[in-house]
Amino acid sequence: MGSELKATIPVLKGENNYEAWASIIRFHLRYDDLENYIDEDVEAPADTDVEAKKKWNRDRIRVSIMIQESLNDPKVSTKLQAAGWEYHTGDPYKTWTIVRKVIKHESEEAISSYLEEYTHLNHKTFDTMEAFVAKVHYLRNKLDSAHTQWGGKLPEGFHTTHIVNCLKAGYPMNHMFWEKALAKKELPWTKLMEDLNGISKRETEGARFTSIEVKGAKGNKGNNPSGNNPSGNTTNNRNKIKCDKCQRSYPKSWAYQSCGHHYPLGGICWTCNPE
Repeated sequence: MGSELKATIPVLKGENNYEAWASIIRFHLRYDDLENYIDEDVEAPADTDVEAKKKWNRDRIRVSIMIQESLNDPKVSTKLQAAGWEYHTGDPYKTWTIVRKVIKHESEEAISSYLEEYTHLNHKTFDTMEAFVAKVHYLRNKLDSAHTQWGGKLPEGFHTTHIVNCLKAGYPMNHMFWEKALAKKELPWTKLMEDLNGISKRETEGARFTSIEVKGAKGNKGNNPSGNNPSGNTTNNRNKIKCDKCQRSYPKSWAYQSCGHHYPLGGICWTCNPE
């Protein structure tokens, strides 16, 4: 039994896998009708009941081995020993209680810190949209993985609405469209992530093009080999988009910025179609 369980019960690494570890332990004990040995300090039968006493000792040893074989991570065992746990103890209830006290307490504190960081997200503290999205995924995964402690995951709509609101100040035009989509229930989490990844990609490409233009400008400073376009108007025109409605031209870069003048995706300028 020991070797079989050793292959299926994960080593407890700390708060990161505590919930999964505890669930698997319970499944095994429930299957063998031994779960009560970690939920209470099972009283020993009277010495006169020899068979019952033997079974009690045997069951305690089985449960203790099952738990202790998964507590061999050096960092975890050090923390448990500092809390009064002894590796060779034959008391499964004491072992389980100390693990819950030391490791689960850390897990609950970590979850609280993740939730606090998630609810106070501010995209302005990130250098790029890519970094912001990465943090969003990291924190949401942490919160979702701990859903058993909450009695259920946070609703999908909460996550979507929360992230949309986090981006209101920096992306007001996008926020306006997202708000309308939310009102119509047409903005699932996956669609919002697609939009943010698109913004991230455009920002990355914009930064790359800007870098190329700056390098080119430095290389051509005071030098006009063609002699045909000293003002650079042709180049400027190539970097502009014409509004389909008013025929005004505006920089391509504006098409993807929340500048208050043009829609984020271009095509029609803000002056012509403010709605």
